Amino acid sequence: FKNSAKVVLNVAKTSYAESFAINNGIAYVTREFVYTPIASGKCGENATWAFYGNGQLVIGGSGAMYDYTSRSQQPWAAYRNQIKSIVIGKDITHVGQYAFAYSFNVLTVTFEEGSKVGSIGAVSFYYMVYLKSVVLPETVYSVGNLAFAYSENLASVYVPQNTESISAAAFKNSSKVVLNVAKTSYGETFAVKNDISYVT
Repeated sequence: FKNSAKVVLNVAKTSYAESFAINNGIAYVTREFVYTPIASGKCGENATWAFYGNGQLVIGGSGAMYDYTSRSQQPWAAYRNQIKSIVIGKDITHVGQYAFAYSFNVLTVTFEEGSKVGSIGAVSFYYMVYLKSVVLPETVYSVGNLAFAYSENLASVYVPQNTESISAAAFKNSSKVVLNVAKTSYGETFAVKNDISYVT
């Protein structure tokens, strides 16, 4: 761009092009960096998954995710330790058994606005040592066995007021957890019965 004095580069944030512009004193504007999937596939009859270079695992499509019988069956097993965030699309209705178990480095789990998830499968978010909070969608009616167990830093879980069933061991050994429950709801009764800290 020598002697092109008026040029302004349009570059992606954190890209080589941004560094180039800075290092060479060239004017620039930035746009969001768009990651492309490293790997993708199916995780339900109509559900899909994609893993991105920024560590994000996105569950898309619609309907129920498959249930798995172990972590080795996860379609993204080869990338499990690289996953930093999980986004579950609004048209997913069921989070599969063992779906994200042993994803040690996950920091956030997000359900898209308008989520239709009704059931959280057994062992689905098991052993996420860095996960600190989860807001379950208002549509969730059941939480399976050991779903959020052994997540030692999990401190806050929002339980929808219409939830009807939570396994007694859903939060086993997640000793810091505090449930956010509606007054007089099943969630409050569950917390009291199982001696789990809660706020109403």
